[in-house]
Amino acid sequence: YLLRTLPAEGGWPWRVALFGLALVFGLWVWGSWVRFDAPIGRKLAVRGAAVAIVAATGWFTLPQPVQEGVQFEPLSPARIDPARQQGRPVVVEVTAAWCTECKLLHLDVFSKPRIADEFRRRNVLAMEADVTERSSNDWRWVHDTFGGAPPMTIIYPPDPAAKPRVVVGTFGPGDMIRYLDEAQ
Repeated sequence: YLLRTLPAEGGWPWRVALFGLALVFGLWVWGSWVRFDAPIGRKLAVRGAAVAIVAATGWFTLPQPVQEGVQFEPLSPARIDPARQQGRPVVVEVTAAWCTECKLLHLDVFSKPRIADEFRRRNVLAMEADVTERSSNDWRWVHDTFGGAPPMTIIYPPDPAAKPRVVVGTFGPGDMIRYLDEAQ
């Protein structure tokens, strides 16, 4: 499941698989290369090597994602109509701290430099509605205006008379560009 869920771009499935293999190898070395009655020096050397192998593999195969993606502002519903009247599309990403699919959508789509470039080129106003807490203003706005739950992406066309597109669930970078094209 994890290998299918992570984005294929950047070789993530193979990196995760390689790290998993190193982790299994490290655990095997930790548990089977020294006996219970082995001298403490040998235990420390073998187990230290096992930890070093796993740590080094993780360091080189699982780099932290670079934050070059879309820069979201906190949701401000009052800014949506003025932006549209200025001819700007508006994208609202509905997310929550407990929503794993939201985090994967953000990683797979909104953290990509090419999507950030498209947002800049089209002068998109990007806002994030955090619905983690039901008592929040963001949750009330999303619930009262659209219903539903995250992951949800709302794409407002620049034309104030046009209805927004509500995309529930995950999608890919190509889909996001298509949604923006259709909104124009």
